[in-house]
Amino acid sequence: FIRPMVYHEVSHAFLTDVAWAKCIDNEQFEMNKSLVMYVMNTIEDARIEAACSTKYYGVNFKNFIRLVNNYKGKRVPKSPVHMLYSIVRFGECGGRGLNWQPIKDKCDLVLKKWIHLKVSVKDAMGYKATPYSSASKSNEWMQYAEDCWRLYLLCVDEFNAWKLAAKKRAEQKKALTDMLKQAEAKPDDSNGSADGNDDSSKNGKQVAEDESSVISKA
Repeated sequence: FIRPMVYHEVSHAFLTDVAWAKCIDNEQFEMNKSLVMYVMNTIEDARIEAACSTKYYGVNFKNFIRLVNNYKGKRVPKSPVHMLYSIVRFGECGGRGLNWQPIKDKCDLVLKKWIHLKVSVKDAMGYKATPYSSASKSNEWMQYAEDCWRLYLLCVDEFNAWKLAAKKRAEQKKALTDMLKQAEAKPDDSNGSADGNDDSSKNGKQVAEDESSVISKA
């Protein structure tokens, strides 16, 4: 448990420029600092673990992340961020009708495309969190940041469409249930008519029997 955690952070020191999240649109970053940092860190965690998956003896990052999250299987997302985390870290996502696979495919491409990124030895040894490090100013890190943010926006669009579809299904189900209840509550006229016919038959039979009795007495 301890070794994967330590090696994860060591990998950050050599591969992650801690200021790179600021490479995305400044206005977007200033409005959603905590959200942007969470999104970027989620994808960067997956990238560095993929880059170092064969570097450390006896370390399995995939098993580690499932263990610390007590992961037992697909989880239904509660938000776009939750959806992104499930796709990136577990490679799957729950939710009936949620079309997460195309986003997973794009995520795999992003990780493969930028797996080579790293910081300079000088920055790694100092592990300086400044917006002026050489890596954060490079075009590659800027493009990587934009790709990560686009993955999140895809999750936002799909999550909102999925929730809307689920709401419509619930409304249709409720409308059908209400219709069936109303139909069951209406009186059945056909049964009433049948009962009336039976009574008429009985009365007619009784009259016939009475007439027959009078004739026999006569």
